[in-house]
Amino acid sequence: MSWMQVMHARSRESGKSDDPQAQVVEDSMESWWTPELLSVEVLRNAIDFGEFVACYQPQFDLDGGHLRGVEALARWARPGFGMIPPAAFLGALREHDLLSELTIVMIWHAAAAVRRWEKGGLALPISINAEWRCLETGRLHVALRSACQHFGISMRSLHIEVSEQTAVNDLAVARDAIRALRAEGVRIALDDFGTGATSLQLLRHIECDLIKLDQSLVKNIGRDPRAASLLGSVIGMVRAMGLKAIAEGVENFDDLECLIRLGCHQAQGFLLGAPMPEASLVHQFLKRRAPARWTPEM
Repeated sequence: MSWMQVMHARSRESGKSDDPQAQVVEDSMESWWTPELLSVEVLRNAIDFGEFVACYQPQFDLDGGHLRGVEALARWARPGFGMIPPAAFLGALREHDLLSELTIVMIWHAAAAVRRWEKGGLALPISINAEWRCLETGRLHVALRSACQHFGISMRSLHIEVSEQTAVNDLAVARDAIRALRAEGVRIALDDFGTGATSLQLLRHIECDLIKLDQSLVKNIGRDPRAASLLGSVIGMVRAMGLKAIAEGVENFDDLECLIRLGCHQAQGFLLGAPMPEASLVHQFLKRRAPARWTPEM
């Protein structure tokens, strides 16, 4: 029995695609929202006092359903407010020029997690989103090297995701920075692929290892033949270039089955697993002796 058959046997599509923790905060946002919460002073203190934490969204291969990596996603664990989702604070961090600081925090969180997992006998890479100024100034490279040396892990354990928008800010600078990272073994993923007008141009100029297909390309492909045909062409191109395709935002079985038919390598999304604290990830996937495989909750 294939892993997809096992999934269907154990679960029906629930139709739920939201992170429960994030949903609780978002639903009640109006009750606590004040401009002062997003002031530069409050955000700076939140960074300095370790209030920004990492949640991890699992990424599975579509050949056998095995766990192949996770993406580190920032959450704000603000005392008295619960776990605040990124949509509530990323804009303010960008406005106050603090996104580089958050990127560095996430690098150290990820490196520490890799070390803990390696001690348990598990080698699992973690992907981190790169902020443009952090990449441009070289701070990202310095932080990666420092964190990996501190925890005694290989730089191959951390993957860097570069969005289309990040890369097109200054293509030459992005190309050189990415080349330097790859020279030390860091794998690069081109994120949000398909959302901009420069996707194909970037593939010509940016050396990368993985292509993350944006949710806008993935949504409803199981019910839309034209969308499926378009995505199939993109995946074929990615494969022809010797790269790996990772689908983002997988939220239903129809889309998942279509991705498998199209030959997509890996996928992530709320159907497969919402972003979760490290303890939940360890409990659900990492304590098993056998390779972790995805099965839906009953």
